Amino acid sequence: MTRVVVAIVTVASLALATPLVASAQDGGPGINSTVKQYKLAPKTYAIKLAAIEQTFVDAILNAISLQNAGLKAAQSVAQKIVVQNEFIEQKVTAIADRQAALIALGPPPVSIFPDQPIPTVTDVLSALASVI
Repeated sequence: MTRVVVAIVTVASLALATPLVASAQDGGPGINSTVKQYKLAPKTYAIKLAAIEQTFVDAILNAISLQNAGLKAAQSVAQKIVVQNEFIEQKVTAIADRQAALIALGPPPVSIFPDQPIPTVTDVLSALASVI
């Protein structure tokens, strides 16, 4: 009697487990796209981070060029002070815009692939410094 029960339980478990194993062999639906997203996440993050940093650098360079032009055109000390204050305001605005963009971007993605390190802000800034 016990052998019959064991045989029935074995056959039933095989009948239930076979479809699960068969669907797991191909990775199931969407597993490849999920892996691709994980692999692309650090690159996508780095691209967005580089765009934020490039926008910041462009804003600062623009502020410097406007300051230089304003100082050349200024004829009095009061005009030079106004130019300097505008330069400071432009820098503060650029810094605030950069901070807001970094907060909106969020933290770097967690890499499940140890061979793909997540770039840091320092890495991006050094890469931008070598271009400028």
